[in-house]
Amino acid sequence: MAESGKSSVVWHGDELLALLREHLDDALFEGAKVIQEAAQSRAPVGKTKKLRASIYAASFTKNNYKKTGKTDRRIKPKKGTAVIAAGAFYAGWVEYGTRKMHARPFLRPALDENKNEAMKKVADYLKTKLDSK
Repeated sequence: MAESGKSSVVWHGDELLALLREHLDDALFEGAKVIQEAAQSRAPVGKTKKLRASIYAASFTKNNYKKTGKTDRRIKPKKGTAVIAAGAFYAGWVEYGTRKMHARPFLRPALDENKNEAMKKVADYLKTKLDSK
């Protein structure tokens, strides 16, 4: 038989949510960089090497975009998301192919092969922020 008495629950969820809001963007950016590096190593290299150089990672407040042509082709992610993309105008043709050129995918395979490592990087980043609190 259970004894009746006082019990209490301490809720630290508000602190956790505040910490997540504060550091989630940085954590997502760190995870995106894992996939960016993999995509850069998989990208075909032509004479100019612009495709590889144009691959970047971005989160809502951070990016490592480098303009490689005349036009700024940066994608601005929504809050709570990250993007790995290539700024070279022909990146889509290389990734998916054309009627006259076979596909040479580099972004999608980089994501497929490294998504677990990227998620681990996000979790580790947030864990270090939690531990330092």
